[in-house]
Amino acid sequence: MSTGWITPLADNPLKVECKYCEVILNANLADIKRHAKTSKHARHVMRHSTPSVQQRKAHLKTPKSAATGISIVLVYSRQMVK
Repeated sequence: MSTGWITPLADNPLKVECKYCEVILNANLADIKRHAKTSKHARHVMRHSTPSVQQRKAHLKTPKSAATGISIVLVYSRQMVK
């Protein structure tokens, strides 16, 4: 089980925080596993792992050509690939 999503609390070694849900949990395996199975946690993990619309748009932009001042964005549809 990956535990990159939990962080121990500096002021209480018996507690951890879920970085996705921003909730405090008891630092025992049963509570951490129970939290990992909740729909709330799954939603927050998805939200953090799926790029936002702004990130996707920024990824599609290409630098403008100095000579023409035109940006070129290639878009492939499923129909074109077939």
